[in-house]
Amino acid sequence: MASFRYTEGDAIRLARQAITETEKRRVEELRDKVRTGSVEKENLEIQLLEALERIDQLTSERDQLKTDLAAQQAAWAEVQQAMATDVSGTSEPEPKQKDRFDTVIDAVQQAKKDFSGSLVFLDSALESARQSPYKDPERVYELFEALAFVAGEWKDNNGTLGRSWNDALAELGFDLRDQVSMTSRGKYGDDYKFTYKEQRRLFEKHITVGAKQADKCLSVHWYRDDDDMVLAIGHCGRHLSNTRT
Repeated sequence: MASFRYTEGDAIRLARQAITETEKRRVEELRDKVRTGSVEKENLEIQLLEALERIDQLTSERDQLKTDLAAQQAAWAEVQQAMATDVSGTSEPEPKQKDRFDTVIDAVQQAKKDFSGSLVFLDSALESARQSPYKDPERVYELFEALAFVAGEWKDNNGTLGRSWNDALAELGFDLRDQVSMTSRGKYGDDYKFTYKEQRRLFEKHITVGAKQADKCLSVHWYRDDDDMVLAIGHCGRHLSNTRT
Protein backbone atom coordinates (compact mmCIF):
# COMPACT_ATOMS: atom_id res chain seq x y z
CA MET A 1 0.00 0.00 0.00
CA ALA A 2 2.88 2.38 0.83
CA SER A 3 4.48 1.81 -2.57
CA PHE A 4 1.19 2.65 -4.30
CA ARG A 5 1.07 5.98 -2.48
CA TYR A 6 4.70 6.83 -3.38
CA THR A 7 4.41 9.60 -5.97
CA GLU A 8 5.99 9.35 -9.39
CA GLY A 9 7.55 12.79 -9.05
CA ASP A 10 9.55 11.87 -5.92
CA ALA A 11 10.85 8.60 -7.35
CA ILE A 12 11.87 10.00 -10.74
CA ARG A 13 13.43 13.06 -9.11
CA LEU A 14 15.60 10.85 -6.88
CA ALA A 15 16.67 8.67 -9.81
CA ARG A 16 17.49 11.71 -11.95
CA GLN A 17 19.41 13.27 -9.04
CA ALA A 18 21.46 10.09 -8.60
CA ILE A 19 22.38 10.08 -12.26
CA THR A 20 23.36 13.75 -12.23
CA GLU A 21 25.50 13.50 -9.09
CA THR A 22 27.28 10.38 -10.38
CA GLU A 23 27.87 12.00 -13.74
CA LYS A 24 29.28 15.17 -12.16
CA ARG A 25 31.55 13.27 -9.82
CA ARG A 26 32.88 11.10 -12.65
CA VAL A 27 33.56 14.08 -14.94
CA GLU A 28 35.35 16.00 -12.19
CA GLU A 29 37.61 13.05 -11.52
CA LEU A 30 38.52 12.84 -15.20
CA ARG A 31 39.19 16.61 -15.35
CA ASP A 32 41.56 16.35 -12.39
CA LYS A 33 43.44 13.53 -14.03
CA VAL A 34 43.74 15.50 -17.30
CA ARG A 35 44.97 18.61 -15.48
CA THR A 36 47.59 16.71 -13.50
CA GLY A 37 48.62 14.60 -16.48
CA SER A 38 48.06 11.45 -14.48
CA VAL A 39 46.07 9.73 -17.19
CA GLU A 40 47.06 8.70 -20.69
CA LYS A 41 44.83 9.28 -23.72
CA GLU A 42 43.92 5.60 -24.05
CA ASN A 43 42.97 5.33 -20.40
CA LEU A 44 40.99 8.54 -20.62
CA GLU A 45 38.95 7.21 -23.51
CA ILE A 46 38.31 3.97 -21.62
CA GLN A 47 37.18 5.80 -18.51
CA LEU A 48 34.95 8.12 -20.57
CA LEU A 49 33.30 5.10 -22.21
CA GLU A 50 32.79 3.51 -18.79
CA ALA A 51 31.23 6.73 -17.53
CA LEU A 52 28.88 6.86 -20.53
CA GLU A 53 27.90 3.19 -20.04
CA ARG A 54 27.16 3.87 -16.37
CA ILE A 55 25.03 6.85 -17.31
CA ASP A 56 23.12 4.72 -19.84
CA GLN A 57 22.59 2.04 -17.19
CA LEU A 58 21.25 4.57 -14.67
CA THR A 59 18.99 6.06 -17.32
CA SER A 60 17.61 2.62 -18.14
CA GLU A 61 17.01 1.90 -14.46
CA ARG A 62 15.21 5.22 -14.13
CA ASP A 63 12.96 4.40 -17.09
CA GLN A 64 12.19 0.95 -15.66
CA LEU A 65 11.36 2.53 -12.31
CA LYS A 66 8.98 4.90 -14.05
CA THR A 67 7.27 1.98 -15.82
CA ASP A 68 6.96 -0.01 -12.58
CA LEU A 69 5.48 2.95 -10.74
CA ALA A 70 2.94 3.52 -13.50
CA ALA A 71 1.83 -0.12 -13.22
CA GLN A 72 1.60 0.15 -9.42
CA GLN A 73 -0.43 3.33 -9.64
CA ALA A 74 -2.84 1.73 -12.10
CA ALA A 75 -3.28 -1.21 -9.72
CA TRP A 76 -3.83 1.14 -6.78
CA ALA A 77 -6.45 3.05 -8.78
CA GLU A 78 -8.30 -0.22 -9.35
CA VAL A 79 -8.17 -1.00 -5.61
CA GLN A 80 -9.54 2.45 -4.76
CA GLN A 81 -12.34 2.05 -7.30
CA ALA A 82 -13.30 -1.35 -5.87
CA MET A 83 -13.30 0.04 -2.32
CA ALA A 84 -15.45 3.00 -3.37
CA THR A 85 -17.91 0.65 -5.07
CA ASP A 86 -18.22 -1.52 -1.97
CA VAL A 87 -18.84 1.49 0.27
CA SER A 88 -21.32 3.27 -1.96
CA GLY A 89 -23.17 0.14 -2.99
CA THR A 90 -23.22 1.21 -6.63
CA SER A 91 -22.17 -2.14 -8.01
CA GLU A 92 -24.39 -3.65 -10.67
CA PRO A 93 -27.41 -5.34 -9.05
CA GLU A 94 -27.93 -9.00 -9.72
CA PRO A 95 -30.68 -9.60 -12.26
CA LYS A 96 -34.01 -10.41 -10.66
CA GLN A 97 -34.84 -14.07 -10.85
CA LYS A 98 -37.85 -14.69 -13.06
CA ASP A 99 -40.99 -15.80 -11.25
CA ARG A 100 -41.87 -19.44 -11.76
CA PHE A 101 -45.54 -18.79 -12.44
CA ASP A 102 -47.40 -16.33 -14.62
CA THR A 103 -50.92 -17.07 -13.38
CA VAL A 104 -52.73 -18.61 -10.41
CA ILE A 105 -53.66 -21.71 -12.39
CA ASP A 106 -49.96 -22.26 -13.20
CA ALA A 107 -49.14 -22.25 -9.49
CA VAL A 108 -52.07 -24.55 -8.64
CA GLN A 109 -51.22 -27.08 -11.33
CA GLN A 110 -47.62 -27.22 -10.09
CA ALA A 111 -48.80 -27.63 -6.49
CA LYS A 112 -51.12 -30.43 -7.59
CA LYS A 113 -48.10 -32.30 -8.98
CA ASP A 114 -45.72 -31.51 -6.12
CA PHE A 115 -48.04 -32.16 -3.16
CA SER A 116 -50.27 -34.99 -4.37
CA GLY A 117 -49.59 -37.01 -1.21
CA SER A 118 -51.14 -34.36 1.05
CA LEU A 119 -53.44 -32.23 -1.08
CA VAL A 120 -56.33 -33.22 -3.35
CA PHE A 121 -57.50 -30.54 -5.79
CA LEU A 122 -61.14 -30.65 -6.85
CA ASP A 123 -62.21 -29.48 -10.30
CA SER A 124 -63.87 -26.49 -8.63
CA ALA A 125 -60.48 -25.42 -7.24
CA LEU A 126 -58.87 -25.61 -10.66
CA GLU A 127 -61.70 -23.68 -12.27
CA SER A 128 -61.68 -20.92 -9.65
CA ALA A 129 -57.89 -20.66 -10.02
CA ARG A 130 -58.24 -20.41 -13.79
CA GLN A 131 -60.62 -17.46 -13.41
CA SER A 132 -58.63 -15.67 -10.70
CA PRO A 133 -56.95 -12.35 -11.63
CA TYR A 134 -54.77 -12.45 -8.49
CA LYS A 135 -51.36 -11.01 -9.37
CA ASP A 136 -49.06 -12.94 -7.02
CA PRO A 137 -49.14 -16.61 -8.09
CA GLU A 138 -45.84 -17.22 -6.27
CA ARG A 139 -47.65 -16.52 -3.00
CA VAL A 140 -50.35 -19.02 -3.95
CA TYR A 141 -47.76 -21.75 -4.43
CA GLU A 142 -46.18 -20.86 -1.07
CA LEU A 143 -49.60 -21.20 0.57
CA PHE A 144 -50.04 -24.73 -0.78
CA GLU A 145 -46.47 -25.56 0.16
CA ALA A 146 -47.26 -24.56 3.75
CA LEU A 147 -50.51 -26.55 3.76
CA ALA A 148 -48.74 -29.63 2.40
CA PHE A 149 -45.96 -29.32 4.97
CA VAL A 150 -48.36 -29.18 7.93
CA ALA A 151 -50.61 -31.88 6.46
CA GLY A 152 -47.58 -34.12 5.96
CA GLU A 153 -46.52 -33.64 9.56
CA TRP A 154 -50.08 -34.35 10.71
CA LYS A 155 -50.16 -37.55 8.64
CA ASP A 156 -46.71 -38.74 9.74
CA ASN A 157 -47.72 -38.33 13.38
CA ASN A 158 -50.97 -40.28 13.02
CA GLY A 159 -53.26 -37.27 13.17
CA THR A 160 -51.47 -35.14 15.77
CA LEU A 161 -49.37 -32.03 15.46
CA GLY A 162 -48.44 -31.18 19.04
CA ARG A 163 -49.93 -27.73 18.40
CA SER A 164 -52.98 -26.32 16.68
CA TRP A 165 -53.30 -26.07 12.92
CA ASN A 166 -53.63 -22.33 13.40
CA ASP A 167 -50.27 -22.13 15.19
CA ALA A 168 -48.58 -24.47 12.75
CA LEU A 169 -49.64 -22.39 9.75
CA ALA A 170 -48.93 -19.11 11.55
CA GLU A 171 -45.31 -20.30 11.94
CA LEU A 172 -45.19 -20.42 8.14
CA GLY A 173 -46.72 -16.99 7.68
CA PHE A 174 -50.38 -17.81 7.03
CA ASP A 175 -53.51 -16.94 9.04
CA LEU A 176 -55.96 -19.86 9.18
CA ARG A 177 -59.67 -19.28 9.68
CA ASP A 178 -61.52 -22.39 10.90
CA GLN A 179 -65.02 -21.15 10.11
CA VAL A 180 -66.97 -18.66 8.06
CA SER A 181 -69.29 -16.37 9.97
CA MET A 182 -72.72 -17.59 10.99
CA THR A 183 -74.28 -14.87 8.85
CA SER A 184 -72.31 -15.87 5.76
CA ARG A 185 -73.03 -19.53 6.35
CA GLY A 186 -76.75 -18.85 6.68
CA LYS A 187 -77.04 -16.47 3.74
CA TYR A 188 -74.39 -17.83 1.33
CA GLY A 189 -73.82 -21.31 2.73
CA ASP A 190 -74.20 -23.03 -0.62
CA ASP A 191 -71.26 -21.05 -2.04
CA TYR A 192 -69.01 -22.76 0.51
CA LYS A 193 -70.12 -26.30 -0.34
CA PHE A 194 -68.31 -28.55 -2.78
CA THR A 195 -68.76 -32.17 -3.78
CA TYR A 196 -66.14 -34.48 -2.29
CA LYS A 197 -66.45 -38.27 -2.22
CA GLU A 198 -69.91 -37.92 -3.76
CA GLN A 199 -71.18 -35.71 -0.95
CA ARG A 200 -71.81 -31.98 -0.68
CA ARG A 201 -69.66 -30.79 2.17
CA LEU A 202 -69.01 -27.44 3.82
CA PHE A 203 -65.47 -26.24 3.12
CA GLU A 204 -65.15 -23.77 5.96
CA LYS A 205 -61.43 -23.85 6.71
CA HIS A 206 -59.73 -21.18 4.68
CA ILE A 207 -56.80 -18.83 4.27
CA THR A 208 -57.11 -15.45 2.61
CA VAL A 209 -54.08 -13.57 1.31
CA GLY A 210 -54.33 -9.89 0.46
CA ALA A 211 -57.51 -7.84 0.61
CA LYS A 212 -60.06 -5.80 -1.32
CA GLN A 213 -59.82 -6.11 -5.12
CA ALA A 214 -59.79 -9.53 -6.78
CA ASP A 215 -56.34 -8.93 -8.28
CA LYS A 216 -54.96 -8.30 -4.79
CA CYS A 217 -56.95 -10.87 -2.81
CA LEU A 218 -57.31 -14.65 -3.00
CA SER A 219 -58.95 -17.26 -0.77
CA VAL A 220 -58.32 -20.98 -0.51
CA HIS A 221 -60.99 -23.19 1.09
CA TRP A 222 -60.52 -26.83 2.01
CA TYR A 223 -62.02 -29.79 3.80
CA ARG A 224 -59.88 -31.92 6.12
CA ASP A 225 -60.35 -35.62 5.38
CA ASP A 226 -59.48 -37.35 8.67
CA ASP A 227 -59.94 -40.81 7.12
CA ASP A 228 -57.54 -40.51 4.19
CA MET A 229 -55.52 -37.84 6.01
CA VAL A 230 -55.46 -35.38 3.14
CA LEU A 231 -56.76 -31.87 2.57
CA ALA A 232 -59.34 -31.56 -0.20
CA ILE A 233 -58.99 -28.15 -1.87
CA GLY A 234 -62.39 -26.93 -3.08
CA HIS A 235 -61.71 -23.32 -3.99
CA CYS A 236 -58.69 -21.16 -4.91
CA GLY A 237 -59.62 -17.78 -6.27
CA ARG A 238 -61.86 -14.79 -5.63
CA HIS A 239 -63.10 -14.25 -2.08
CA LEU A 240 -66.36 -16.16 -1.67
CA SER A 241 -69.58 -14.30 -0.90
CA ASN A 242 -70.03 -12.73 2.50
CA THR A 243 -71.90 -9.78 3.97
CA ARG A 244 -69.23 -7.39 2.61
CA THR A 245 -69.21 -8.60 -1.01
